[in-house]
Amino acid sequence: MGARFGQRIPVFRRAAQAVAAFASGGWSFRGHLLPGKDPIPDLASLLAFAAISLGTVLTPGPNMVQLFSGSTCQGRTAGLISLGGVALGS
Repeated sequence: MGARFGQRIPVFRRAAQAVAAFASGGWSFRGHLLPGKDPIPDLASLLAFAAISLGTVLTPGPNMVQLFSGSTCQGRTAGLISLGGVALGS
């Protein structure tokens, strides 16, 4: 009993149908994409994603601010103790 176009199907049933179709080999990645869309992003999108990811990685977080302030205000020993605490906590 298949669903007609536009008919709502419960999520668990949809998931079960997808698993069954995948297991039987009748499921393809391309068949579930939007028409005319390529699954691989273009070079400009990849470069923008890489630049934003790099900026996110290089931005100091709250632990770096705590290490910096502890080292400058209380000395090297306090900075190393703070570093140990951050390393154990993450």
